[in-house]
Amino acid sequence: MAEKSPIHHLRAGNIRKWNRWKARIRKKSNSRRKKVIEAFVAAAGNGGSVDEAYALLAELEKIDLAHASLSQVDFKADDLRSARLVGAMLEAADLSEANLSWANLSEANLSWANLSWANLSGTKLSDANLSYANLTGAAPNGADFIGANLSGSNLSEAQLSGATLCSATLKAANFGGANLSGADLSGADLTWANFKGADLSGADLSQTCLQGTDLAGANLTGVNFTGATGVAIAQMINQSA
Repeated sequence: MAEKSPIHHLRAGNIRKWNRWKARIRKKSNSRRKKVIEAFVAAAGNGGSVDEAYALLAELEKIDLAHASLSQVDFKADDLRSARLVGAMLEAADLSEANLSWANLSEANLSWANLSWANLSGTKLSDANLSYANLTGAAPNGADFIGANLSGSNLSEAQLSGATLCSATLKAANFGGANLSGADLSGADLTWANFKGADLSGADLSQTCLQGTDLAGANLTGVNFTGATGVAIAQMINQSA
């Protein structure tokens, strides 16, 4: 029986075989990687040219995996630009260093996922579950987190300039040293969130819950605190003036 291609395994939800293939590829030099991929292509006999198949396997750009079961999948450093992952189950997935720019992950389950140093520019993550996810050093500039659950997630040093986090649940999230300049956090739950040393200049924190929120050393220049509730709000408003 002909060996199935890695993309077939991915679409079929056979994450173990996909991850095994990724581990095999990582051990090869660049020239050897192409030969390994070409071997998969030849075995699968999918009718396309080797160059076309290699491009498909090397990049997952625009792939449609909506509502797929991808828990613990290895997408480390993969090219997932404009991919459709709406409602996908990506718990504990490895998306570190991946390019997810303009991908659609709305309503996806990314709890405990590793998105450290991922490119999330323009990525749609509305209503996604990112609880306890690792987004250290990620670049979600202009990303859409409307209504997302980021409770307990780590966004330290993340580049969130201009990101939309309105109505998001950010309980106990770590934004230490993150760049949130011009970000929209209106209506978000920031209970016990950590913003130590973060840049919140020009951010919108109107109607937020700031109970127990740590803003020590944060840049609060021009922050909108209208209707925010929590401890020492008046003092923070003075700092933002």
